[in-house]
Parts: sequence; C-alpha cells; structure tokens
Amino acid sequence: MDEDALDINEPRIKAEEASPYRWVIVGMLMMMYGAGWGTSFILGILLPSISDTFSLSPSDQGLLGSSVVWANLLLAIPLGWWLSRYRVKNFTIVVLLLGAFFMAAQGWALNFALLLLARVFFGLTLTAREPARAILTRQWIPPREINLVNALLNAAVASTIGVVLIISPFILSGFGDDWRKTLYVFALVSLIPALLWMVLGRERRRPKVREEENSQEESPLRALIKYRQLWIANLAFFGNFVAYFALATFWPTYVLEKFDLSLQAAGLILGINGFMQSVGGMIAVYLLIKKDIRKGILITSGLVLTSSTVGMLLTGSFPLLIVLSILQGLGWAFIVIAMTVPFELPGIKPRELAVAVASSEMSMWAGGAVGPVLVGWVHQASGSLFMALLIPSLFLILVSLSGVLLPRSASPYPSLAMETARK
Repeated sequence: MDEDALDINEPRIKAEEASPYRWVIVGMLMMMYGAGWGTSFILGILLPSISDTFSLSPSDQGLLGSSVVWANLLLAIPLGWWLSRYRVKNFTIVVLLLGAFFMAAQGWALNFALLLLARVFFGLTLTAREPARAILTRQWIPPREINLVNALLNAAVASTIGVVLIISPFILSGFGDDWRKTLYVFALVSLIPALLWMVLGRERRRPKVREEENSQEESPLRALIKYRQLWIANLAFFGNFVAYFALATFWPTYVLEKFDLSLQAAGLILGINGFMQSVGGMIAVYLLIKKDIRKGILITSGLVLTSSTVGMLLTGSFPLLIVLSILQGLGWAFIVIAMTVPFELPGIKPRELAVAVASSEMSMWAGGAVGPVLVGWVHQASGSLFMALLIPSLFLILVSLSGVLLPRSASPYPSLAMETARK
C-alpha cells in the first residue's frame, strides 16, 4: 500500500476542509510538549540536592544544566530531515516512551557521569518531537490558525513548567529531599502522553500536502540557506534561551544562598512566570489579529525580558520578585511570532518545514547549552554567582535585535487573520 494513502483508521474528510478533529491533535501536541519541556526544567529545584549527593563544583553544575541540549546541537537538523520521512504517529509514540525512560534513568544514575549521559539522551527525545509538530500542523491546521495553535503550544509548555516548578519542591520535601524519587514521579507522569497517542493519535494525508511532498525534488536542507527570516527569528530564540536556561538552572540556588529565599518560594515565583508566559503568548495572538505589529512586539519583549531578569537578581523581596516574574513572563509574547515564522516562509515544502522548525529548535538548544555552562565557568572563576547570572541575562537584548531586523510582514495570510477577527 502507498505510504501516503490514508489508513483505515484515519478520518475521511474533504481535501481542504478544516476537520474538528484537529483540536484533538492540538491537545495531544500540547500534552506532548508539556510533558517534555515541563519536566526538563525541574533540574533547578533539584540541583542543591544533586550537588550534595555528587559534590558538584559550579562548573559541574553548569555542565549538568546544559547537558540536556548537547546532542541536539549536532542532531536537531539531521533528526528533522530523517524523521520527516516516517509516519508521525509511530515515531512520536516511540519518542515519548524513550523520554519517560530517560527521565527515570536520571534517577537511577549511580554517579555524575551516568546522570549527565541520561540527561543528554532525555534532551535528544525533546528534539525528536519537533518534526511531529511541524508535519501535523501542516496536515491539520489551516494557515489562519497557525498563530493560535503555536500560542496554545507555548501556553501548554509554559503552564506545565509553572506547575512543575510549583509542586516539585513539595514533592522533593515529601520524599525527604530525595531527588531520585522525585524524578521517578515525573517519569511516570511522562508516560501518559505516550499512552494517549497510541489511542488518539492520527494523521491526515490531505491531497494538497501529499502533492507537495511528492513534488519536492530538492533537498529539504536547502531551506536553511533560502530564508533569511528564519535565522532572524532564530536569533531571538538563541538570546532568550541563553538567559532562560541559566536562570532556570541557577536562580533557585542563587536566591537561596544570597537572600535565604526557600526553594518553595523560588519555585512559586518561577511557576508564576511560566503561567504568565502563556498569557503573553495569547496577548500577542490577539494583537496580531488586529494589526501586523510583530516588529514592535519583538523589540518590546526584548527590553521587558532584559530589565525584569536583571531586576530578579537585585532583590530578595518576595512581593517585588512576583511582580518582576509576571513582567518577565509577559515578555515571552515574542515566542509565538518566532515559532510561526517557519510556517509563513513563501513556497516552503513540507519536508523543508520540518528542517526549518528543527533549526529553530537547534537555536533554542544552542542558547540552552551556552547559558548554564557560561554561568558555571564565570562563577567558578570569579566566585560571584550574581555576575555569572548577569552576563547571560544581557543576551536577551538579541530578542529586540531580531525585531529590528525582521521584515515588517513575513506572513502571506494577513487578510485571513483580519477576516477571522471580523467574524
């Protein structure tokens, strides 16, 4: 049977009709992303306990914080190219099961080297989810809804991070500061999306998308040199994730040591930040429906992120930190714009899209690799964790720079957005 033919279990729908089942797929993607990204940021809460177990130096802590992204720097784009050739449902289920396994493997680690290795492989499963997002979005989502879907995915990730950061200190405390058992709990939770994908996951091989795939003769890797807008958007990803990974890894330890702020309070502050990231993304979608102000949102987001992040290093006041965390979360409004750029590139083919999305993921991971390692090195060399966290915070200005460089309108669908708004 032809690989592109519809399976008997797939929905029979008209070629270009928007199927109601697309919202089930969106919900599944939200769970897939939340389970991966949300649990990956638990390290900042667990780091003091892990450091006590393995007697980690600041540079060791930095390596551990960035290890989740190492393999992805080399493999994000090859994975996007390779996995785009296979049926999405099957490889998504395998990737989710492996993600849960390597989350548990971090808890099993007998020494620092094994913990580092397990975290590297867990990070690889995060990157392997990207082709599924790109392909399923192309299969199921009408162009006018892509901004909204990306905002929902961002909201799912941010909200899950918020929940994880709020509850993980209490789970850790409940297990007597046993970070291993805490990881086992989240490994079990990570199995839920895999089980749901087995039951509810579907593909939609629309004739138009199938025709685009079959007509694609050029290598999908050419997308990386054809589109300047892609690398401008990736600049924002890189700058943001340098600072975010640095803060998520070391800020709980920083406020615990400098301001005697408990891990529970630090987790609550970072958790609120996660929820406000969701709000910022939805605000961006609403504003973009009214008018193409993507440049203004990017520039403003960079300034808000930079100032609020630096502010969070200067005070131990719990109420003020809550305010700064809210502002920092709202500064993530830019993420929806950056996530949508690959889908708006003129004439991009389905497999090119998978590679383009993988390049965005690679930019995030590059930032995530630089941030914690930079903090660890500067902290060990200078003895100042404040200075070590201040330097990556300044990378956030790259978000504003991407707004300056991005063309005023990269979207081929502004009229559809306005039409949707009127309705």
